[in-house]
Amino acid sequence: MVTKTPRSTGPRTATPHIVIKERLPLSTEDRKKAFAALQKDLICRLEHLRVEANQVCEAYLANLDGDINTLIDFLDGTSDVRKQSDVKAATMETWSATLEGVGLKPAKGRRKDLRRVDDTIKALMKSAFE
Repeated sequence: MVTKTPRSTGPRTATPHIVIKERLPLSTEDRKKAFAALQKDLICRLEHLRVEANQVCEAYLANLDGDINTLIDFLDGTSDVRKQSDVKAATMETWSATLEGVGLKPAKGRRKDLRRVDDTIKALMKSAFE
């Protein structure tokens, strides 16, 4: 084990001095037990991470779906926040061009596709509710 302690020789030395503590040699069986325990701990942590990642994905999709529904309501005129005036044709053409330019490949399951969807929805939300 290596620990760092400040060197006390001489005035104003800030350089750390490394002290090496010797570890007792472990028997083969103790090393196997320690390895098995570490392996089991890592597996448990990875399984927990998988569960949390699935929860994050579900929450993300729910939020994204809500934003898309808000935009659909905005276009339909059923949104409470929509102004009395109709959506301009130029805005709808801009939105159409934006949606056509997304270029997703869902079968590949790429993270950058999620970023593109998220960026597109954010841009449309900003455009709708400015």
